Amino acid sequence: MVAQTRSSRLMPIQSEDKAERGLTLSPERIASVLFASGEAAYSWNCAGDTVEWSANAPAVLNVVSTGQISTGKAFAALLSPDSTQNRHDAIMGDQRKDPGTGIAYEIRYALKQSAPGQVVWIEDVGRWFAGADGKPARADGVVRNITERHRREQELARLSQSDPLTGGLNRAVLTKAIEDEFESATKFKTSFGFIVAAIDNLAYCNQTHGFGVGDQVIAAIAERLRTHKRGKDLIGRFSDNKFGIVLHECSLEDLFVAGNRFVNAVREAPFETSAGPIAMSVTAGGVVAPRYARNTGEIIAHANIALEKAKEAGKGSFVDFQPPRAAPQLDNKKAG
Repeated sequence: MVAQTRSSRLMPIQSEDKAERGLTLSPERIASVLFASGEAAYSWNCAGDTVEWSANAPAVLNVVSTGQISTGKAFAALLSPDSTQNRHDAIMGDQRKDPGTGIAYEIRYALKQSAPGQVVWIEDVGRWFAGADGKPARADGVVRNITERHRREQELARLSQSDPLTGGLNRAVLTKAIEDEFESATKFKTSFGFIVAAIDNLAYCNQTHGFGVGDQVIAAIAERLRTHKRGKDLIGRFSDNKFGIVLHECSLEDLFVAGNRFVNAVREAPFETSAGPIAMSVTAGGVVAPRYARNTGEIIAHANIALEKAKEAGKGSFVDFQPPRAAPQLDNKKAG
């Protein structure tokens, strides 16, 4: 009876031991899992600059063979100029101290492909381990091809910054650009300009031809404005019928020239629409900052004040903001 009791107590323990050993993945099974998940594993000997890879690495990285990536130097040669990160700098430039369990890293970079301009985006996650001298001696990690994910992220970022109708920048991005330009101009003692251009008679166009044609007109005007901007200037849709234009490093004289260039460009030729050619114009006002505005709110407000002055002057006009002139001081002294 005692023997049976001892046996019944020992058997579950032996069974559990076998179960634990059975749950350990074999190297072959690990390779299968990596392949199924679209990941490849590597181990980089930092001192000797040799890299060992799992067999599926060429397929994941879209290279011919592991011979192309057998050293850190060879792998770095495949990096695209689009990359702002790389494994060598992430590891060898890491100033953290390895406590004995390694230092984690996670980076993203692009690898050049055989076709010009094509790249594969890679997510690289791993952990480096220090040698006796405290410097990185080995790095173990996995890489994953995230080209499609990167494309989706870029598209979402673009959509979050753009106006759906015109494809140009939206008000939020333009406002941030004004803030950045103001900070830069204040720091480096320069100036920049901001113009608000309003489409004339858009309501009449919508009533006559329909809102679909009106949208075509808005998109066409946006495109024409973009073709007349300088390289670092930004143009976007500021409201339903208004465009905002941020002019990089712009003097008062530059603002006047640019403002008239934009309004003249819009009225120089009709716009082709589904209802036929339609002639349109814009009226615009602008301001130079920080000369005539002390913050983003004032910049936008003063540009709109100038726009109202331009409307008073006539459709298709441009007016630059000028501060109100101080009333002349009256001399109350009596003539002696």
